[in-house]
This record gives sequence, structure tokens and C-alpha cells, in this order.
Amino acid sequence: MFHFTFRRLLFLTITLTLASVSSAQDSAADPSGTWEWERSFNDFSMEFKLTLANDDSGKLGGSVTVNRDGNEGEPAKLDDVKLDGNKLTFSYTRTRGDNTFTVHYDGVVTGDSIDGTIKTRFGDNDREFEWSAKRTAKAGPSWTSLFDGKTLEGWERIGNENSKWVVSDGAMTATGPASMLVNTSGPYKNFRYRAECKISDGGNSGLYFRTTRRPGFSDGYEAQIDSTHTDPIRTGSLYGMCHVYKQLVKPDTWFTYELEVRDDIWRGREMTRIKITVDGNELFEYMDFEKTFKQGHFAFQHHDPGSIVHIRKVEVMPLAD
Repeated sequence: MFHFTFRRLLFLTITLTLASVSSAQDSAADPSGTWEWERSFNDFSMEFKLTLANDDSGKLGGSVTVNRDGNEGEPAKLDDVKLDGNKLTFSYTRTRGDNTFTVHYDGVVTGDSIDGTIKTRFGDNDREFEWSAKRTAKAGPSWTSLFDGKTLEGWERIGNENSKWVVSDGAMTATGPASMLVNTSGPYKNFRYRAECKISDGGNSGLYFRTTRRPGFSDGYEAQIDSTHTDPIRTGSLYGMCHVYKQLVKPDTWFTYELEVRDDIWRGREMTRIKITVDGNELFEYMDFEKTFKQGHFAFQHHDPGSIVHIRKVEVMPLAD
């Protein structure tokens, strides 16, 4: 009985270990960053630099730069970059003399290493090489979408039950009585944050950050959304702290709101920096020495029944503390 139990236990241990290894190998790797490797030939050497990063939509892309005998070439844009678990594939096209050829890469990402094969056809010759790259630099922080453009998944209405938040034409749209739409992820402390917004003529709304999980109008920082409302504090304002009275955006017009928020020290004093940008134009950087709101969630305000606000392309980029 003892021998059976021991063998059974040993079998289960080995099985679970192998399953764990297989699961780890199949889980999605992170190939973003800068990778370098070298290759020597009979009469020359080549140094390769591969740069991979996710674009604003989350799609992986990048370029390869070849340095031959100390002469750096132009970066070649990657085509058809794919990541399946930890298996990376991509290609790029180069021209040498009268020959244009495509180079295909296959590799397995393991931590800060990529190992695989390179295949190409130069002239009438098929060539295949091994390649082994090391990551020399991690990619910086990237944007993460908080709105899928189709549903309100990850968002919750807070306030009047008769207030309506719906998704229409790829945007979150609010009508009816006053309410808040809060994002359920977080809390966030230091970050860049952006969204495309549109407010109706006479409408009023707000982009809230570092707010509570169930916010009211006075909870958290508010970047005002207002083109022609009777409240003269317009889009671009940090409500209650730094106000803009000039109309920067016409009503019923899409614009991009972007914030950068981080705790910092200025002349020995702790404070929160809040930088506000509208349509690529940085308006100001406000320094809140009170550090009024420490961290929190994102939300959008629907101010009153006479307002209609539309929100789309909501993204966050967390920053280091």
C-alpha cells in the first residue's frame, strides 16, 4: 500500500509539474522592448537591433535596424507581426542592389531571450540561419483601453436610475437626469489618461479622476466639459482650481482630452501635478499642494437633463509612483 501511494504521488507530482511548465510556455509572453544580436560572416559582421512595441490600439509592431561593419542602415518596418503565446513571427522587406527580398523570422520568447530561425531567399538561393537575441531595454508604459466601443462592460452608472447611459456608434452617450458613469478598474494614482468627448449645445459634463468608487459631483478632480452651458467655466478647466472661460471647443464637436497626473515634490514640498491638454494643446500644469485627492477611479458626469454627452476611446497609461 505504501509503495502504491508513493508511486501515485510521484506520478501526480510529475504530471502537475509538466502541466505547469506547459502552461507557462503557452501563456502570452511580452516581447516589447529593444533586442540585439550579432552575426559574423567570412569577411564582415552585422549587428541587429529589433524594436517591438504596442501602438495606441494595442497592435504589436516595430522595426529592424542592421548595422554592417559599423555603418547603420535605415530601420525596416516589420510586417505581419504575430504573437501566439510565446511564439513570435514577423517579416520585413529589404533591397540590396537590384535585389528585393523578404526576411522571415520565427522565434520563441523566453524571458529576456528570443531564439529561432531566419529564412530568406536572395537571388536564386534559399537561406536559413539561427538567431538568438537578448533584450537590452524594456519598453515604456503603454496605453490600455477602458472602453471596448461596444458595451458598458467595466463601467457602472451611479445616481438616478432614470438616467440613461448607452453605447451608440462606438460611443458612450448619456441622457436624462443627472448621474455618474464610473470605471470599475483601479484605483489609479499616477497616470496619463485620455478620452474623446463631445458635448451638446448648452450641455455640461465632466471627466473625473482620482474619484471614489461611488462618486458624487464633489468627489475627485474634475476636468470640465462645457462649451455653451450657463456655467461659464469651460472645457479645459480643472473645476474649482484652475478655470478657462474662453470657448476652446464648439458644441457637438469631438475633441481629445488628455491628462497627466502624478505626485511629485517641488522645492521640498509634496504636491500633485495635473497637466491638462485639449486637442494636443497643453493648457496648463496645476500644482495641488494640498494633494486633495490621493488616488481613485475614473468617471464621467452627466450634469442635467438638458445635456447630452458622448465619450469614446477612453485610455489610461499607468505611471510609476
